[in-house]
Amino acid sequence: DAVMLARFDFVDKTLSILSLARDTKVHIPGYGFHKLNAAHEYGGPELSRATISQDFGVTPDYYVDINFESFQQSVNALGGVDVTIHKPLKYDDNAGNLHVDLKPGFQHLNGYQAMGYVRIRHSDNDLERQKRQHEFIEALRSRISSLAGLSKVPGLLDEISKNTKSDMSNDQIVTLANFARQLPKESVHLETMPVTEGSTFVYVNPHKAEALIRKLFYKDDKIVALNVNVPDSVSSRRSASSKHRRRADVNQNEEDSSDVRVIEGERKRISKPENESSNGAESSNNMEDPNQSPDASNESDHKNPAEPQNSDRTEKPEKRDKAEKIDSGSDKKSDGPKSEDKPARNAKDGGTTTSGDNRSPVIKI
Repeated sequence: DAVMLARFDFVDKTLSILSLARDTKVHIPGYGFHKLNAAHEYGGPELSRATISQDFGVTPDYYVDINFESFQQSVNALGGVDVTIHKPLKYDDNAGNLHVDLKPGFQHLNGYQAMGYVRIRHSDNDLERQKRQHEFIEALRSRISSLAGLSKVPGLLDEISKNTKSDMSNDQIVTLANFARQLPKESVHLETMPVTEGSTFVYVNPHKAEALIRKLFYKDDKIVALNVNVPDSVSSRRSASSKHRRRADVNQNEEDSSDVRVIEGERKRISKPENESSNGAESSNNMEDPNQSPDASNESDHKNPAEPQNSDRTEKPEKRDKAEKIDSGSDKKSDGPKSEDKPARNAKDGGTTTSGDNRSPVIKI
């Protein structure tokens, strides 16, 4: 729930701490774009260190990995900490075993209460949570520096060695803790990475982040090559919009290449299967007329050329000759199988509707 970069400067006698929001969108090596705290889940402290080095241009020399249980036991080993709570903090999470109920004012917190104090963000947001974490660090330093706290430091170090993962030795941890304890408050710089909160991710402002990292970790040295390479909110929106457009183009191409179309609620094929044509050739007249009933599309192939036609629907001589040739068995093939026993529906010539060859002709437009 908390990711921090700390720089101990033994020359200038300063301690600089930069908090990174756990929901920061970063590129995790080998896993793509995720929230920052996912790096710890996928590969532990080593992958977290590799992610920070790649995305923020800072390679930590060491890590300290503190879980919730170790955090509580360490605070209890010191006898608790004193903090000033600025507003009511109340939250219940049965799944996460987190229950917070803290009143405003000066409070003495035990390990479990302190864990709720630094973890809760549902009363405000992640930025406010990072501020509470900074206030807790100051309260922890004050507790260790006090006479009551000094007597409990051996117990604290024992808890840290048993329940905290680190690639530092116990002597190194003791040295850093003693150094941080003796610093005046003005020599401890607590900062938060400049970000923009989104609905899912927190986006870093690369330019402001680079300036802050230079100030805290490189003493504003402009010669140092530093590249903060994380997706900001603008580039993420553009990327999402581009993906949406590409997805829409793909869907449109799929629709254009489809061999079916919807006519009055039915799906009909535009191109006829090969086995419906005896010579494999297709005619543009094979496409269905949207204004024509399904049965009527084949009726023109069965009409009797000897029947009289209505005066307003008389065929041209050449068309009638063509129809006679088709019926007499010329070289031209039929458009496909025909249903001889289906009654015609919606005959358009005004004649009586019968079945077979005696049906009134329907002119295909």
